[in-house]
Amino acid sequence: MIIPSTRLLGLGLILIALLPLSNSAKLYSSQQLFMSESVARQATVVEQRTVSRKNSQEVQSVVQYRDDGGNQHLALTNVSSYPAPYAIGEQLSILVHQDEPENIRVSSFTGLWFEVVFYLIPGLLAFSGGLVMLLRHKR
Repeated sequence: MIIPSTRLLGLGLILIALLPLSNSAKLYSSQQLFMSESVARQATVVEQRTVSRKNSQEVQSVVQYRDDGGNQHLALTNVSSYPAPYAIGEQLSILVHQDEPENIRVSSFTGLWFEVVFYLIPGLLAFSGGLVMLLRHKR
């Protein structure tokens, strides 16, 4: 069996790292755009909905909030987990898209940045590993 050189493995690892890094960059850009087009609101959790995933069930909260005109809106949060991430009656800070009142995000690390970091960390680890392999090959 022929083992590829560390240089090829390093280059391969760097190429593989580009996928999660590009996903992270795209999500970061999308999040920045959403934040620039949204307004902060206070909301109250009024209901819990069960959401089926592949092999599990999670709970997503429905919140109620008022806009500047005093109109009441219901929206599903972008954070889900089991057990429920928030209790009924709990107050949340949310960001609401100005043109789409049902498009909200919980104003927290999990609600805004978890997905960005989820792709960023493995991408950086793979990229760093590839660089180390390339540098060791030159010695």
